[in-house]
Amino acid sequence: MEKFETIPTETFVSPELSDGVKEILDKHDLVYTIQRIPIDDKEHGTENMRTLVHIPLEEKLPIELPKGYGIAGGVARNVALRLLGNKVLKPRDVDIVVITDINAHPNPAVIDMLEQRYMSNDSAQGHGIRKESLSEYFLSRDFVLNEVLILDEEIIATPEAINDLKNKIIRPTEYKGNWWYSYSKGEQGLRSKLVMKALRLQVEFEAMYGNGTIDGIKDWQWEFDHVRLFDLAIAVDKSYEMGDELAERFYNKLLELGIVTTDETKEGILAHHKDDLVAQIIYWMEDRDDPFYFKNAPTLDPSTISDNTLYEKYRKLAKTYTGSRFKEFEREI
Repeated sequence: MEKFETIPTETFVSPELSDGVKEILDKHDLVYTIQRIPIDDKEHGTENMRTLVHIPLEEKLPIELPKGYGIAGGVARNVALRLLGNKVLKPRDVDIVVITDINAHPNPAVIDMLEQRYMSNDSAQGHGIRKESLSEYFLSRDFVLNEVLILDEEIIATPEAINDLKNKIIRPTEYKGNWWYSYSKGEQGLRSKLVMKALRLQVEFEAMYGNGTIDGIKDWQWEFDHVRLFDLAIAVDKSYEMGDELAERFYNKLLELGIVTTDETKEGILAHHKDDLVAQIIYWMEDRDDPFYFKNAPTLDPSTISDNTLYEKYRKLAKTYTGSRFKEFEREI
């Protein structure tokens, strides 16, 4: 039997919450308590206090975890969205984390069992169950709306995450690992993997709720030359995982931004259909050291491409683009 430590908490009523967040919680008749925790940013040598909202969960979760094991990522975000009265898509994977304030010495056998049961694909790629303190967890999220955690029959979220989930705002946190410096632009920018993730979330929110706003990403980061091919591939594959309609919406959003084009005289990835885009990415990456293998997109076959005459053309374009446009950006980051 594992021994668990109790996390020190300071619980009190709600003066730390803004009127807007209080209104959101009260509107949905949510019972909650407030916790203040120190966020120790070792990299910058600073310590700040953060407010966390604890909401007891009445619904039974699809998986049961030992004490101190939490659920992060899309599952936690979806549970929070449901509490705020939203419908959600069924998540395809589970992201588990051990909170070391509660379980300082997790049993390796338990971790292995949970990884095999719920995270086998991620674990095989070296992305298994993480071990973090509550402070580390809330310091290292990618987007504000992901500052959410399911832990021991509660949903824990920052007030800012509650606000952004309610209003469907997608904005990056200040976590240093999310950012890089563009020497050509002389500015800090969000890593292109997260730029593409933000776009995919926007498409999902627009389809599900009729609105989705991206905030905190520079205009120049949507330019063709500032999107890494590998990051685009991940986002395209994930869009197919969400269903054919959302994959089509994501393709159209890329077309609208000029990252994808149907005009071969313009800069961008030439693709007349979302399946053409998959074909193009495969061809562009086939000779690289890190080829990408689509898990959710249709199996590549010449008969699936909208214009079969493009089949060999993509191969020729692959050599040109891979050798010039993408490599310069990838060296920069």
